[in-house]
Amino acid sequence: MAGKNQLSTNLGLSTLPEIDQKEHPSIWVELLRIRNALGTLQVALDTYTGALSEDKQYWPSTAPSASTRLQNIARLYCLSDDTISVGQVVNVRNVAGTLTARRADGTNATKPIHAFCITTAGVAAGAYGEFCLLGVNPYYAGLTPGSYYYLHTTAGQISINAPATPGNYVQRAGFALSSTELFFNPELTGVTV
Repeated sequence: MAGKNQLSTNLGLSTLPEIDQKEHPSIWVELLRIRNALGTLQVALDTYTGALSEDKQYWPSTAPSASTRLQNIARLYCLSDDTISVGQVVNVRNVAGTLTARRADGTNATKPIHAFCITTAGVAAGAYGEFCLLGVNPYYAGLTPGSYYYLHTTAGQISINAPATPGNYVQRAGFALSSTELFFNPELTGVTV
């Protein structure tokens, strides 16, 4: 889990108690227990608040149930079927028992939006990526603050205008907080034009 080698906070404590173990053995043991408890608490807080994301090396083995905790409930690690850039909206699906992500597409109802990519370098097809199911997507430019945005017919994209061609899928993705930030809160269901 996150924090195996780092934590978002530093308590400034040494690894071992700074008193003489031979002179005060019972106090030394109690101080060691307190330090261990504080370390466990630090890891738990980072996990539950999402202060640190999961170490990349553990993404392939991170089950959705292991990454969905309190503020971290919106974070998901799964295999990518597509090459996905940071910020692009994705569709999450089951492929032979494996949860996978691909770019969402409003051309029809087969690829609705479920999440957006937060892997800063993007995700190559066949690699694991980090995705966000809800929250602020800060990877845009040129948004109109206060406006709703919808799934676009271009894979992975959103638009201020809902698709209007017969057969297109209309799904609201969220609304713009600024020219660069979208509050991502996709409708769970959309409608076909």
